[in-house]
Amino acid sequence: MRLSSIPLLRLWAHRDFRCLSLGVFFHTLSMVGEQVVLGWFILELTDSAVMVGVALGLRNLPLLLVGIPAGVVADRGDRVRLLRISGVAMAVVTAALGLLVAFRIAEVWPMLVLTFVTGCCRALHQTARQSYAHDIAGAVTLVARNGRIVHFETHGLMDIETNKPMARDAIFRLASMSKPITGTAIMMLAEEGKLRLTD
Repeated sequence: MRLSSIPLLRLWAHRDFRCLSLGVFFHTLSMVGEQVVLGWFILELTDSAVMVGVALGLRNLPLLLVGIPAGVVADRGDRVRLLRISGVAMAVVTAALGLLVAFRIAEVWPMLVLTFVTGCCRALHQTARQSYAHDIAGAVTLVARNGRIVHFETHGLMDIETNKPMARDAIFRLASMSKPITGTAIMMLAEEGKLRLTD
């Protein structure tokens, strides 16, 4: 068996896949590190577990508030450019946080504001990255409403080695689909009035 026949290694030969994978790896490491340091530093400043919760909440709140508009921007814009811009913005804000801490001029409120700004940049970065993954890996999206297809599009590539675009009749191998299938079943039952989301 040749190593080049292993699907992951064939993907690794694709430059965009390597860049995205390495970016995700280092981004994940930095996110976890930032979360630990932020919580620890706010605890040292305030000696309050509540303020640690507020800081971590402000760090993640933009995903809720900015996530959908960021998704629209990522879908309509140049995703690679958005990834670069949001990555640089996160680095600049994180460097500012680091300087505040290093020179011991940090107070709680500037830290919370910069944390929220970093969260906004992260929301844009994550939505652009997820959209870009579809450009590389490819997907077919279909939405039906009242027995009628209202959306049917292809995204990305079917074969990255030959640069073959995704086909509408592509066949996918799926794994770990219990959550989306259960969610769809619940929404269908809710639409038919057999289940209330408040039950």
